Amino acid sequence: MTTPDWPNPSRGKKLRQLIGIARRQLGIEDDAHAARVRRLTQGRAASTTDCGLGELEAILREYKALGFVPTPPPGTGARPRRPA
Repeated sequence: MTTPDWPNPSRGKKLRQLIGIARRQLGIEDDAHAARVRRLTQGRAASTTDCGLGELEAILREYKALGFVPTPPPGTGARPRRPA
């Protein structure tokens, strides 16, 4: 059974998005990704939609170890100060 994303469902969604970005950045194909997910979940899941938060974090850690570097989206940096 899948571990629910409770108490923060947006955390699971954000992790899934980061994993998707990592896959594209690293050029990981669907079959290789599914095999990695199965390995990290001991065969329980072949898709991130079947993973709990801990499993999603483990997948993201693995992609970071392979060289994924998350960057903030454009326009989310600090705003310039207006003169007083």
